[in-house]
Amino acid sequence: MFKRLFVLVAVLSLLFCVGFSKMGAGVYLGSPFGLYGRYFLNSSSFVDARISYNGHLDVAADYLLYEPSLVKFEKFVFPLHYGAGATVGFFGSSVLLGARLPAGLNYAFMDGKLDVALEVALDLTVVPYLNFGVSGGVSVVYYFDK
Repeated sequence: MFKRLFVLVAVLSLLFCVGFSKMGAGVYLGSPFGLYGRYFLNSSSFVDARISYNGHLDVAADYLLYEPSLVKFEKFVFPLHYGAGATVGFFGSSVLLGARLPAGLNYAFMDGKLDVALEVALDLTVVPYLNFGVSGGVSVVYYFDK
């Protein structure tokens, strides 16, 4: 059942993204691997969401601040993002709830239509038990009308 739900949410998410200039969709390569979406609220903040399935369904969403020109190296600019978010995991009949503090560096290609970001997050599981962890990965996002 979770596989069907995962596919349905993935297809609907991608269809929803088409036509929105501030919205992009792609993949998250890391822990955990999944589909990824990003929506810019303004030039200095965005929200993102990730859905993944690896034996269990995992959904994460973050509110992130975006510093477009904070990290520079010669002619390259690596925008910094940082913020807070939440995670929900479904393991059979159990539900896992947690918080996360992600931070990362971005790099844009193809005149800003393709964005690659390296991210690390501190994770805190609060339900059904208290646990600390670290996750991270690389997101690849394509912006439809940027």
